[in-house]
Amino acid sequence: MKKLVLLAFAAVSSGVHAQSDLSITFAIDGGLQILGTDFRELTLDVRAGDTVFAVNGVLRAATGLSTPATGTCFPTNTNGIYCNLQVDQATMNINLQSNLAGTIESKDGLGLITDTAGVRYIY
Repeated sequence: MKKLVLLAFAAVSSGVHAQSDLSITFAIDGGLQILGTDFRELTLDVRAGDTVFAVNGVLRAATGLSTPATGTCFPTNTNGIYCNLQVDQATMNINLQSNLAGTIESKDGLGLITDTAGVRYIY
């Protein structure tokens, strides 16, 4: 078991990593409040599956603070994309239209909406 743990650690620390299919960055218009921090940008690495997209990324605040975000996205029946991401103890829901603009909302640990903002693709 000890050898297995050492092998796993060596693989991770040697720079072995999964390649993302796509990296995408969104501007959060007006900022999104999550746990008292005003986040302005969301960058996601996207891995495409058969029916869903796995996303891992980072939220960035104007102050320079960053926090990880991870979740799942899937296509909607209106040619858009819906994403659900976990950020610390909060959840984010993103509804994108086909032009990659839409809305983003944050929810607290009880599932109550705490903030909503516009979101748009920038690169």
